[in-house]
Amino acid sequence: GTDLNKDLADNLKLSNADVKNLTPNDFFIAALVDEEEDNAYENIINKVDELLNFKKEEPGSEDEYKPKTLKSAIKHMKDANLAIISLPGEYAADEARRALKNGLNVMLFSDNVSMEDEIELKKFARDKGLLVMGPDCGTAIIDHVPLCFANVVRKGD
Repeated sequence: GTDLNKDLADNLKLSNADVKNLTPNDFFIAALVDEEEDNAYENIINKVDELLNFKKEEPGSEDEYKPKTLKSAIKHMKDANLAIISLPGEYAADEARRALKNGLNVMLFSDNVSMEDEIELKKFARDKGLLVMGPDCGTAIIDHVPLCFANVVRKGD
């Protein structure tokens, strides 16, 4: 229910009073359906449930620690030198600043970060000998590892 998503739903004529009252912590789905299609709404709900409850089986994934906060990630991943920030723009700069203060380079995947915040973050990073990629950072591959999303590219020299 971020303002950006509510505006998008409104512009697409997929909004109502319930959508307007959502908060950024609320999850909503807006969809156009063919009302003549049998079970159209139920099919959408079932598909969303399936996607939300899907668990990818990976070797060792049950035991792998998945930090929920930057603080816990730093505590458990002492050798980390990069934080990937992907939050709504209004929250992204604060989290990026927190990562930089902890000595981490930042890939800021978020968009809608103000120009003032971007300049301040990049100056702060420069002064600490760190790097800020982004905001609205797209394709990134570091040491052959794609981050967030990446295109297929030739190996560089």
